[in-house]
Amino acid sequence: MIIVPVLVDHIWCAYMFDSHGCTVHVFDRAHAESRHQAHMEIFKILHDSLSSCLEHFFKGWSLKPFDSWYLNYPSLGPVVSKPNDSGIVMLHYARNFNGGQLNEQVTKDNILSIRLSMFADILMLDGNEAKLPALVLKFLPK
Repeated sequence: MIIVPVLVDHIWCAYMFDSHGCTVHVFDRAHAESRHQAHMEIFKILHDSLSSCLEHFFKGWSLKPFDSWYLNYPSLGPVVSKPNDSGIVMLHYARNFNGGQLNEQVTKDNILSIRLSMFADILMLDGNEAKLPALVLKFLPK
C-alpha cells in the first residue's frame, strides 16, 4: 500500500493506494459528503503524479487508469482529538490500517499515549544526533 499524507483545508488526511484492489482509502477525520469533490480532485493529482513516478523509476510497474479506481472512506469512529492533532491522528491511521479496518481506534483515553509513542519513535530514529535533555533521556528505553 502506498500512503500519501495530504493537508486538506487545514486537516491532515491520508490517501492509501491499494493497487491490487484499485481502491484508495481516504482517511479524513472531517469526512463529509461536501468534501468528496475535493478528495476526487486531489486523488486525480496524486494518481497522475504516482503514475509518472512509477513509470520513471520502476520500468514495467504502473497504476491502472484513473477511472478504474474506487475511493473508500473507512469509518473512523467519533472524532475525539483536538483540531491541531490532525497530523498525529493521520499518522496513527496510516500506521494502524490493515487494509480493511483500523487495528486501533483513536479515543480520548489513548490519544496522549499515541502522541507520546510517536514522539519517542521520532526521537529514537536511526541517525538522530539531537542532544536530548537528561529528563527526556530518563524516560527513553536504552
